[in-house]
Amino acid sequence: MLSSILKLLLLIVGGFILAQLLTLGVMMSMGLEISNDSLGKASSFTVKSILFISHICTFILPCLLFVYLNYREKKWNLLRLDKVPNAKILVLFLLFLMVSYPAVSYSFTVNSWIPLADWMVSQEQSTADTLEKVLTMNNTLDFLSVIMIIAIIPAIGEELLFRGLIMDFIEQSTLNGHIAVWGSAIIFSLFHLQFQGFLPRLLLGAVLGYAFLYSRNLWVPIILHLLNNAAPVVSLYFFKTDLAAIDPNDTPEIPWYAGLASLVLGVAVLYFIIQLIKNDKSAEA
Repeated sequence: MLSSILKLLLLIVGGFILAQLLTLGVMMSMGLEISNDSLGKASSFTVKSILFISHICTFILPCLLFVYLNYREKKWNLLRLDKVPNAKILVLFLLFLMVSYPAVSYSFTVNSWIPLADWMVSQEQSTADTLEKVLTMNNTLDFLSVIMIIAIIPAIGEELLFRGLIMDFIEQSTLNGHIAVWGSAIIFSLFHLQFQGFLPRLLLGAVLGYAFLYSRNLWVPIILHLLNNAAPVVSLYFFKTDLAAIDPNDTPEIPWYAGLASLVLGVAVLYFIIQLIKNDKSAEA
């Protein structure tokens, strides 16, 4: 198990280095100087290209290469991508995500109570500036490119890594699905280096983790992740939502009782899904 983790980590580091080299190539081809504020001077197309390269090289390629090198013929079975998700289960987990969302939103308020170092706040501002540039959409082609970069590619790449591999490693090591869900969710949130949104991303990671734990089909969290990321982009493009609303730090404050009710309702929906899956398995036996 340790050797597998080290192999995956080595591939991720290699993918990250490749992404940095390709990013330097893109920036140089665009005539940009290599400096700390170079992305701020880059065009929307350049920033989108860099994000696309980064996600492909850091998430998707290392995961697929790891599975291919270690499992080959069983690669799709290992990743639980070999079956179409059950429509009923998918809809129920979508409901689980929706009812849990106010609790996730309220956790931004809780997160704001945590004091952060200056460099953490600066990192958040840099991320917000990049996001604003990416979300510049003047036509349908821009919209489709943003959906690809913000929703489709991250949903596939991050779920392959955090739920498909890391969560599986933790579950095999601990023999406890709940530890695997929360352990992978913590890693998922830390990996983004967005500290003002650590708790919300942690809870979102847990929602996606439980969707994978009980569906045993990676397409379920991939689809949920995709819809979660695509929804604000669709709202921005078609309904002209204020760009600030896309930044989670500017999300309107949710009352504590709404967050608590959402948490309770989310747990209830998850319990219902678990019982339904158990009953379906009993009926098949």
